[in-house]
Amino acid sequence: MNNTMTCLRSGCLFPTSLNPEILEGILGSVGGVMAFVTLHQMLPLAFKYAGQKQFVKIIFCGTTFMSASTTLQGLNI
Repeated sequence: MNNTMTCLRSGCLFPTSLNPEILEGILGSVGGVMAFVTLHQMLPLAFKYAGQKQFVKIIFCGTTFMSASTTLQGLNI
């Protein structure tokens, strides 16, 4: 959350210095770090409480849902 807020603050403070490509790169890297940390912290707990087979099903369904929603948003339905 702190990284995202830093990106937003820098965008508000320096709106002319950040072009869209730089901002996309910064937000993409922040999202990647957040996804890595979430999986790194949650993976052992998921294996402990849900089991490996159930965890794989949940991750597959979640990833499929997010990909589908992103694709549908791009189509402007």
